[in-house]
Amino acid sequence: MFKRILFPVESAAQAPQVVALVQLLAAHGSLDITLVRAFSGMPESKTLHATSAEFDQLATRLRSDAIDAHYLLEFDTAEMGILDAAKQTNADLIVLAPHTRHGLDIFTHPSVTKKLLTSAEAPLLIWSERVARTGADDFLHLPGAVVIAPLDGGWLAERALPYAIDMANMFRSSLFLVRSTPDVATPMSIVAEAALVTPEILRAEQEEARL
Repeated sequence: MFKRILFPVESAAQAPQVVALVQLLAAHGSLDITLVRAFSGMPESKTLHATSAEFDQLATRLRSDAIDAHYLLEFDTAEMGILDAAKQTNADLIVLAPHTRHGLDIFTHPSVTKKLLTSAEAPLLIWSERVARTGADDFLHLPGAVVIAPLDGGWLAERALPYAIDMANMFRSSLFLVRSTPDVATPMSIVAEAALVTPEILRAEQEEARL
């Protein structure tokens, strides 16, 4: 499945979560992990030295589990720093563990996750801090657990299919492909004496979704 994984880390406090998630992913094959921290500008040398020491310690901890781990420091916005690191490392997965934002923080600090959803070329694995570290392994092994792959007919969505298939096979789960189509209700609105959605258009959309 995924081999070259980029893991953005905001602070040393995330170290236990990073280790747990990397171990969970590494249980299914060898990995090349790159940790990345993006600074919006050049920090003071003291801060830079402390951050390098923290990342070196975390990478060493991962290597003790036979995981190939490195780190990068980027000097740009969080979004651009992550995108640049993903390009440098040819990452085939970006793991995001965003903090839950509250109140005015939602508006004063726009979500990096939201920006990456529309700009990252590699797939994103988004892990909420509210989810238990072993959550994925637990619920994917539940009887009746399924893997769902949402599709919209575009090539970008279809890039996820091989990963969805691998995951379903790995956990011996069913795979459901979900495709959204226009509203199936009988068209009532008339524009220039023509229905907005005709039965013929509706049938064509449904046939295309089944392909």
